[in-house]
Amino acid sequence: KEFLMSQRQCIRDLEVNGEADSVFLLGGASLQQSRNGPYWRLELRDAEGDGSQDLEPLSASFHDLSAGQLAHVRGRVGLFREQLQLTVEDLRVLTDEE
Repeated sequence: KEFLMSQRQCIRDLEVNGEADSVFLLGGASLQQSRNGPYWRLELRDAEGDGSQDLEPLSASFHDLSAGQLAHVRGRVGLFREQLQLTVEDLRVLTDEE
């Protein structure tokens, strides 16, 4: 619980060229296919309920991502088609105990 409180970051506070390192709720998760291979489309939500619909270039090695899960997400913030996009470098779904 101490980890969750110290890692709280709001989506609205993310800035281009900044970093994200926080726990977010997966508001939606669907595996998509592009010319370059599979990727996850995730909707991340924070404690205030703000959402961010982004294309996440995660590998298809995550087989069980689904809406309603809490995940610790680390990544870099950039722009894609004039909207903020989080490029995820690490994602770990939290257990019920966490």
